[in-house]
Amino acid sequence: MQATVTYLHHSGFSVKTPGHYLVFDYDGTQPGPDKHLLREPGAAVFASHRHPDHFRRQILEWKREIPSLTLVLSDDIRCKEPAVRLGPHQRAELSGMEIATLRSTDLGVAFVVKADGLCIYHGGDLNWWHWNGEPDSFNRPMEEQYKQEIRRLKGQAIDLAFLPADPRQEDAEFWGLTYFMETVGAKIVAPMHRWDDESILDRLSALWREKGWNARLLLLKTPGEKADFSF
Repeated sequence: MQATVTYLHHSGFSVKTPGHYLVFDYDGTQPGPDKHLLREPGAAVFASHRHPDHFRRQILEWKREIPSLTLVLSDDIRCKEPAVRLGPHQRAELSGMEIATLRSTDLGVAFVVKADGLCIYHGGDLNWWHWNGEPDSFNRPMEEQYKQEIRRLKGQAIDLAFLPADPRQEDAEFWGLTYFMETVGAKIVAPMHRWDDESILDRLSALWREKGWNARLLLLKTPGEKADFSF
């Protein structure tokens, strides 16, 4: 199965498969998604929650311009436009896709999307949010909630995963990503939520060389940068 992954910015990516064009968590950065592909059958735009680094109301304008476009939104996003709105632990089948959600440890949902024989995971803000300086009464429940959600994916064959790697977390920046890989795994992983700190990619690459995972790492740095895969 062929797929083209394009980095849009921050946590935003698009995935082009033979029958679908999927856009996740677009934050308004240019050049943005391919408007021509948004008009094709099977195009869908996902937003994991309402935070502005994951959702811009611009995608609602796309729906008004392109009525055939499918919007899949977390249920914390309010809109008048026709959309599939999903809360945590819900499922939907539409436009040749199977969609399931997990509960974020921040706001909204994470998405598991099956389309054209591929299984794609986009974590949104579902992460092991450990913050140095916060008390155990905050950090411990966050760890437990994250692990509980990720364990729901055990046994699933994930082809492509978009996972947070946030440099603001200091020494905990890879805890969530590492737990995901040890518990679920994925053929290809694109780190996201990097806040334009590209040094985190060097640190992650070094860590994954030690673990033997480096061949699975997709490092896209510039908005509009693409990579092609055969799964």
